[in-house]
Order: sequence, then structure tokens, then C-alpha cells
Amino acid sequence: MTDAELDALEAAAKSATPGPWKAVGQCVADSDRYVLANCNTNFSKGQVVSNAAYIAAANPAAILELIAELRQARAIVEASYGMIKKAVDRAAAKEAVCQK
Repeated sequence: MTDAELDALEAAAKSATPGPWKAVGQCVADSDRYVLANCNTNFSKGQVVSNAAYIAAANPAAILELIAELRQARAIVEASYGMIKKAVDRAAAKEAVCQK
């Protein structure tokens, strides 16, 4: 996922109705029990209920937390890569000196 896609997902999560969200049968509702989404479709009732539970679980707070954790993990990987590259470069420089 690109930074632009993460930014768009973050903006969407921030503009959505805040949670918590709950699956209520075939619907997704906020904490005041206002229906946010009705998942009633041509799927089986079990599938519709599962879809509602999934949508409720992927609420804005959960998405924002995932985005923050992903960005933090990317920063750690980038910093680690930089440290490894420096160590490899130093080792290569030492080896070059030793071979002279």
C-alpha cells in the first residue's frame, strides 16, 4: 500500500462516524444504535451477519490504529536498513584496506 493510499484511507477513517461500531444482526450501528450500514443482500443470512461483523470490526479507530502501526513498522525497517547499509559499507571498506 502506497503512502498516498494510506493517506486516503486515514482521511476516510477520520471523516467516518466515530466508533465504537457494533454488528446488530444484518446491520452495523454506532454506540447510539444508529444504523451506519445495512448489509441485507442476496447472500445467505449467515454471510450477511458475518459481513456486518467484519465491517463493525474495521471501524475507524481500528483502521487508524493499523495505519499508525504500519507507519511505525515502516520507519523501523527504514532505520534498520540504513544501519545495516552503513555496517556493510564499513565492512567493505575495511576489507578493501586489508586487501591492499
